[in-house]
Amino acid sequence: MKKLILMAGLMMTVSLAYPAEKLKDSEKKEKVELTEAELEEIAAIEARISEIRAMDFSSLDKVERKELKEELKEMQQRYRERHGGGIFISTGAIIIILLLIIIL
Repeated sequence: MKKLILMAGLMMTVSLAYPAEKLKDSEKKEKVELTEAELEEIAAIEARISEIRAMDFSSLDKVERKELKEELKEMQQRYRERHGGGIFISTGAIIIILLLIIIL
């Protein structure tokens, strides 16, 4: 029981420690319009990513697979930068949220 109370207190402390100003700044972000060149680049990145994912990696040697994985990671990073990222929640955060919902 002590561990449960300690864990709940810790979670409340951590959730309150997150700066509210950071939340306000994320709401104020404006949606940026993309130029024609950027749209073409995004389309090219999407095509290359789907091409890499459709490839048969068993016929490639270790060095080629590594190069393709690095290229894929780089392209996905550029794609996320262009599309604005998104909201990500870690698995630990989801578990904690579910535990708090069950407890309360």
